[in-house]
Amino acid sequence: MLGACAAPAAAQKDSFRDALISFHSKLAGDDGNEGPVITASLQRMEAALAAWDAQSRTYADTLRELDAAILTGSRRADQHVLRGLVLEAIGRQEEARTAFARASAIDPEDPVAAYLVASRRQAESSEGTGPQAAQLLKVLDRRLTSMPRDQRVELFPEIALVPDRAAVTPVFSPALYADGFRLVMDGRYAEAISSFRRAVSRDPLVTGAASEPHRIQAGAHADAGDDAKSIEELEAAVRLSPGDERSNVALGRVLTHAGRTAQAERVLLDTLRKLPQSADAHSALADLYEKVEFPAAG
Repeated sequence: MLGACAAPAAAQKDSFRDALISFHSKLAGDDGNEGPVITASLQRMEAALAAWDAQSRTYADTLRELDAAILTGSRRADQHVLRGLVLEAIGRQEEARTAFARASAIDPEDPVAAYLVASRRQAESSEGTGPQAAQLLKVLDRRLTSMPRDQRVELFPEIALVPDRAAVTPVFSPALYADGFRLVMDGRYAEAISSFRRAVSRDPLVTGAASEPHRIQAGAHADAGDDAKSIEELEAAVRLSPGDERSNVALGRVLTHAGRTAQAERVLLDTLRKLPQSADAHSALADLYEKVEFPAAG
């Protein structure tokens, strides 16, 4: 029953993480109808964070009461177990392991304390870079070869809530959202949500900008093998929204596919001048250089 202590906070953390994953997964905008899902996912993130914060305040009160009880000289193992579970629920893992170890030292016959000590020690020893994470690092190294050394930026920040092993291949989000994801990586979730909200209000995919129908139609033409029509639609999209990262990168990729590599390079380099944090543009440029085998501009 003591294990239930961590359940509410864990559930809210999971809800926040799941909403974040849903939010991130739709930002590529491949279908053009992702706007409502992006908005709904952001709202879910806000609600989960509010509930998480409220639960954390409750746990902080519980922790103060337990600390006061322990300071009176109590040598009850179950109090240290409960204290460890509360610490674990609010993310203070090292202190939690210390509390579990203290409980086990007080009562070596306590099966709950013994289990918690053993299971946390096993989890700690199994941490490390898995094969998927190693693969992502190799992909990152390849992508970075397209960039001048003095302009390289961290394109794939690890988000603590979403481990590297959760994906086998890189999933890019638009540069518009980069600051928000860096705030998530730093654990500054409320600030991240504010940043995401500002980005959503300016995102052509969400606001229904005039460029979007051209971008989506271009994708349909590309899927049908008609690069010329796709390029025509994407050029129209870029004229309507010169700073639209998705349209610019898509134009660079279709030009590359059509063999118009000089134009593709100009489009992608121009996109990077405007949006240096665009991981998708860096990736498209790296793919272009691999295809035509000439060195990256620098």
